[in-house]
Amino acid sequence: MRLTPVLATVAAATFTLAATPAHAVTTEPDGAFRDPATYDLAIAHITDTQYLSQCANGAGILPAKMKRCQAIYTGMNQWIVDNAATRKIAYTAHTGDLVDSYWFKTPNLAKGEFSWAAKAQAVLDDAGMPNGVLPGNHDNARGADSSVYNQFFGPARYQAASARATQPYYQGPWKAGDNSNHVDTFRAGGVDFAVVHLGYQPSDAALAWADAEIKKRPRANVIVATHAYLKPGPAPDGVGAPLSDDGARVRGRVVDPNPNVFLVLSGHEHGVGRNVRQDAGSPGHQVIELMADYQDYDAGWDGRGHAGFVRLLQMDVQRGELTVDTFSPSLQSFRSRDYDTKIGRHYSGAEDEFTVPVRLIKG
Repeated sequence: MRLTPVLATVAAATFTLAATPAHAVTTEPDGAFRDPATYDLAIAHITDTQYLSQCANGAGILPAKMKRCQAIYTGMNQWIVDNAATRKIAYTAHTGDLVDSYWFKTPNLAKGEFSWAAKAQAVLDDAGMPNGVLPGNHDNARGADSSVYNQFFGPARYQAASARATQPYYQGPWKAGDNSNHVDTFRAGGVDFAVVHLGYQPSDAALAWADAEIKKRPRANVIVATHAYLKPGPAPDGVGAPLSDDGARVRGRVVDPNPNVFLVLSGHEHGVGRNVRQDAGSPGHQVIELMADYQDYDAGWDGRGHAGFVRLLQMDVQRGELTVDTFSPSLQSFRSRDYDTKIGRHYSGAEDEFTVPVRLIKG
């Protein structure tokens, strides 16, 4: 990602904020990641891998294609592991729909898909890399039942993974035995982060829990990871995205009331969306809201949902910049828009390669 020069100002409050550009940063898509020498840390984001898990489970699918589907999903996480040191990847978030077949309560079918998803996500666990997942609507029967999800992605799994990690990160579930909502923490680039995960259709109790967990950590830079938050943006660059199913409730009760929430990650709907909101709930509160879901992007013979795109969020703490680049390890391509199957939509490339200002609490 090639950057244009920016101006910067330093904001001061009761805590120290990183320098923030005085105006929106402009970039041109160039089919490359940002030079690691120009940023301090990165976060990987994947979501809606449901068709890969469904395909790998193999109902009526040729064995060669089953193997290919699992290789794509596993390869997304392996790419993150292989590039963690070079690209300074400190954390990976999966924002749900790990599987396809628990939309309705079909536990026997869903368990097969969950087992494949669990193997793919274990690539991160086994490498000692901090990471978190949450249930989407296809993982928790549209908010009604997270029991099968918890069999494969419950608290015990992440307690063990965190204990083995290079940096222990798992802070526990919202209630005993239920990892639908949970908190992770990590430190990178000289700053502290907390990731609050909220599953699909969070209850009022879950939203109150999330708000309380954020308020316990006033000096942490908080990322809210949830499944459904924005709908795809209408513009060629994805800007101006409206709120999705859960977005109004999460924004109103978790994001805007907490000035240390700086980023929201989500998926759920085919496409991408982006908002950079100023004065979100209070003066000076900037929130970057991102959704990215490639579940219907078609990679030719691999089929719908098999494009395997990963987003990398690269943060320059001192300059106050966040650069997003999007890459498919299986396709070796940055050109996600070439695989978009949505009729009548014409993304420009700037929807998946861009830089925006970011304000981070330092120290």
